[in-house]
Order: sequence, then C-alpha cells, then structure tokens
Amino acid sequence: MKKINTYFLSIIMFLSCILPFIPTKVNAMATTYTYAYIDATELGPRTCPSTNCGRVYHDEGGIIWLYRPRVVEVIGYSGSWAQIRFNYWGFTYTGYILQEYLGNKKTVTLDQNYANTLRSKGFPESYVEKLTKMHAIHPKWNFEVSKTNVSLTDAVNGEYSPVYKNLISTTNKNQLSTDSAAYSNGNYIQFEPGWYAPSKDTLKYYMDPRNFLDDNSIFMFEQLSYNPNVTESDVQAMLNGTFMAGSFVYNGQTYTYAKAFMEAGKATNVNPVHLAARVIQEQGTNGSATTNMNYNEQTYHNYFNFNASGSTTQEKKE
Repeated sequence: MKKINTYFLSIIMFLSCILPFIPTKVNAMATTYTYAYIDATELGPRTCPSTNCGRVYHDEGGIIWLYRPRVVEVIGYSGSWAQIRFNYWGFTYTGYILQEYLGNKKTVTLDQNYANTLRSKGFPESYVEKLTKMHAIHPKWNFEVSKTNVSLTDAVNGEYSPVYKNLISTTNKNQLSTDSAAYSNGNYIQFEPGWYAPSKDTLKYYMDPRNFLDDNSIFMFEQLSYNPNVTESDVQAMLNGTFMAGSFVYNGQTYTYAKAFMEAGKATNVNPVHLAARVIQEQGTNGSATTNMNYNEQTYHNYFNFNASGSTTQEKKE
C-alpha cells in the first residue's frame, strides 16, 4: 500500500466511503473510547508489558514502527505499560508501549445520536462504531454514503480476472493467488519483477473499506468532487508552509493560491483540497522548475507536472 503524505491529513474533512452492502452480525456498540497520540519519533510496540518481550511484527515479517502523531486506541494497562490497538496498513494489531509515550490521552463517550445519524444515512452497522470513534477524535469530519449498487463479491470478481489485472509486491506468500495463471510448478509467477497476482481473499480484504477506517488510512475515501462546505481558509491551512502560502499576480490582479484552487475546483467539480494536495505531491513544499518556466520567450506553468520528465532543470523544461 502507498503511504499518504502528512499534508493530505492536515485539513481534509469530507470523506465518502464506498460501501459493500452485505449482511453483517450486529454487536452492541461500545459506549466509551480511549485514544491517544503516539509521542515518539519511532516506537515499536512489544508483545507483552516488558522490555524483555519481542516487538510486534506485521504480516510480512517486519517490525511495526509507529510514529508521532499516530492515533492508537488504549485498551488496558499493566504497571507503567499501556496496551494499545491500532490499524497498520489495513490489519489490526495489539501491543504494549510505555505510558510515557502516550500523548493527549482522552476517554470520550461515544455519541449515540451521531451513531443513529450514520444509520439513518444508510451506513451498515459494521461501519457505525468505527466511524463514531473517528467522529469522537475529529468532530469536524463528515461521513457520507456513496452507493455503488455493486456487491463486494461482484467487485472482487471483477478485479480478479484476469489475475494480472491487479498486482502486489509482498513477501507474504499467503496473500498470493494459486490460480493456474498465477502459480506454476511450485512457483508464483512474477508478472513484473517483484510483483505477483493477489488471491481473491487478499483482494477482498483490501477492497473492504471497513479494514481502513482509522485516521491514518481513511483519506483514500476522500470525496473528490467539489463540496461547497470546503472553504478557502481550509485550503489556505493546507498551503501554509509551502511555496503557495502567499499570492501571485495574473492579468494585473492579485490572487491567493487558495482562492485559485477554490475557483479551479468549482469550475471543474473537483475538491480544491485534493487539487492542492496533488500539486504539493508533485512539486514538494518549495516548488520545482516546472511551476514557472521560460522557454522560447514564453512562460509556462505546469503545477501538476503533466508529461514532465527528467532529473535536471533543463530536462524538465524541455
């Protein structure tokens, strides 16, 4: 899975979950939720409350490292240790960390009225508790249903055939397909160097939004269409600290970059926060040669790096 850069997380508030409407067992929702922020540059949870215990490993066999300011759920205590539960690229793990590394720990009462609001919007019960917990941490976030009218089973079948339609790079062979087109004579076929066909179960896991409803992964469900509730100040907060924090002059008129993104988003029906995030992803916080190019006495601006290539300034301009 691809990591989401931190600037994607700074201000996005409007998320839309694509829901597989399948029957689920209904369990009683928790009434309280205790969460905290990891307050450490790099922290590896342990399997029991002692420095003599081993680290928690992820599904591919590597040590899990958590970084400030990741949010984790606190589910218990043992002396100076806290037991935590957290999502790590779609999989749920538990482990122990010293309580001194928990920042801004809070216990909140889950809002049952908000849970009922989610139900009234059409969210299946299997989504409600997780989204209510997200709302407790980030009360300005808004969740809406996006109905696909496609079952999860049908969606997975559509993505599975042909087997090379979607590929993964992993050392966990349990995630790979043993279909005859993907596995032969005891060997998994590499369709590209280091890339293999996933099994149906793997596809199903990664296509199910319920496995990613935490504040680290949930932004893959950001609403990309224009939303009038996104304000210019929202976009400005995202641009602060970048080369687009200020303004520019166009046809004799001064614009802030935030205003430009708002107008562009409205004109193209695209979330202006998403537009700003894409530019920051392409250009970095300081910009690059393609933002303002002079070539053959003409000025060109390519903030999204369309068809741009090369490693030198001259190559990018050409």
